[in-house]
Amino acid sequence: MKIILSEKPNIKITKEYLYKFFVPESSFYLIEINARAKSWRQNFTRFKSFFKDDDLVIKIDSQEFPKLNGKKGLFDGEVAWNGNNLRGLSKTNFFVIRLQKGEHILNFIPDQKPFLESITINQLENQKDIFLISAKKQAEDGERRQWNEAVRNYNGNGNINYENAVYKAYRDGADERDKNNPIKLWSILFLIFMVATGASIFGIWLYGEQSRAWLTFEPGEEVDLKYTLTANVLEGIMLKKKIVSKYYEGDKGYQRSYYAITPESDPYLYYKNILGDKEEEIIITGKNDNDTSIFYILKKTKNGFAIVSNIDKFGSKNPAFRGDGFDFVDSDKDGTMETRELFYQTVIRTNPSENKRHIYRVWYSYNDAKGMYVVYKEDELDEGDPDKEPIFLW
Repeated sequence: MKIILSEKPNIKITKEYLYKFFVPESSFYLIEINARAKSWRQNFTRFKSFFKDDDLVIKIDSQEFPKLNGKKGLFDGEVAWNGNNLRGLSKTNFFVIRLQKGEHILNFIPDQKPFLESITINQLENQKDIFLISAKKQAEDGERRQWNEAVRNYNGNGNINYENAVYKAYRDGADERDKNNPIKLWSILFLIFMVATGASIFGIWLYGEQSRAWLTFEPGEEVDLKYTLTANVLEGIMLKKKIVSKYYEGDKGYQRSYYAITPESDPYLYYKNILGDKEEEIIITGKNDNDTSIFYILKKTKNGFAIVSNIDKFGSKNPAFRGDGFDFVDSDKDGTMETRELFYQTVIRTNPSENKRHIYRVWYSYNDAKGMYVVYKEDELDEGDPDKEPIFLW
């Protein structure tokens, strides 16, 4: 993790405050902001602030951060600085964001007089950086601030007794808790992690799909394995990793690496709901050594993420689709999308203006019982022509 800038403004913000900064390259960045806010009781001595607490919200460029439940009210959001919750204590929020090279703006919007202490911007150089956050600071004393809020979010808005028991273990020590209702170790570790960050609530906010998940190339740990392409998916504070493809060298490297996406192809990912369930799938695309486009589909499961394979017309099971192009279509309107591999060939005519691109398409439908896509037809047409009947059916 590389520090781009670190500054301590130490100022009271009484009106909208714009903080401009520059990043040297397009990358993922960790923005750490520390501020404090007073409650209405602490502001009681200020005549103009009777029954008014300090509040502070932030926009990054044009990105706002409302409440997670979708309700309106930026000042009540999880990453706002709310004086009635903080009661004069500090709070650190972390924002994981993909920024393009150039100038960006942190827009601080106050209510009353919150105090901005520090701004730190780090470039994330690998997927482990996100867990090296601010272990240098200690949380201030201040019973309950937003600890219960943090536990509640981690517990999925669940059992209130569980929430209170976790806080009691944090406050009184693990040995004082109810022996008949033991707290799982990861709950205590979660609180220890929270203390280490110095944050009263640990808020990681993501900007765009490339911040919810990202791709890394990592050195191989097998014989002849040069590197792996790995998908890193951030869910809350949990990082889940899935190896997508492997690139091998050696005598059989080409055969073993046909579906391996190369770094030179500048791969990318995006989210799309293609299986008709509540979860969006992750689509990963790039090119192999042969300059053929490769397309992977990752599906969320109970055990993490799994590659959705496909069965081609020869009965072979493949981890990914390949071709000159790839698209989705819900032809039967059932909510589950078919996939199409697209292969292009330019048809040369006597008159160059009449040249057309010929498209050969291979169609796959999702087999829920098998958990994979299975080929069911092929067709071909000239670009711009209406769809034709398939020339092969299985």
